[in-house]
Amino acid sequence: KSAVCIKHPDKNDDPAAEDKFVAITQAYELLTDPERRKQYDNFGRMEEPRPRREYRRYDPMDELFAGTGFRFQYSDRDITLFHKLSVTTRAFENMLVPKSWRTPYLVLFYSDWCFACLQVEPVWRRIMEELEPIGVGIATAHAENEP
Repeated sequence: KSAVCIKHPDKNDDPAAEDKFVAITQAYELLTDPERRKQYDNFGRMEEPRPRREYRRYDPMDELFAGTGFRFQYSDRDITLFHKLSVTTRAFENMLVPKSWRTPYLVLFYSDWCFACLQVEPVWRRIMEELEPIGVGIATAHAENEP
């Protein structure tokens, strides 16, 4: 760390100071990262990976259909989770509201064919995994079936 201060181009007039500063900084970063250090020990000098350019093919349908282009992108998501947790208005009023004085509840309102609901499904699943063990109640309500 002290070598970095000495070789810093702002504090050193030597024309090679910037190159030495960069070399010292890269060596420090390499030595402090266990994964990169292991690769260096096994294979020698580590070159920084070049940034890859990610190109997409142009699809004119993307503009018409908000980026979906007729591809259903939610095949890995399952709305049946919401159906399993679903409560009616009556069950909510008679069972969850009285319990909510001691147990907090999160209720998600959803509907079938709701693409935003499909996007929320993995987040809701994660919320369940995190909060149910600590005593937070989780429920859903089908918005189209309730008044």
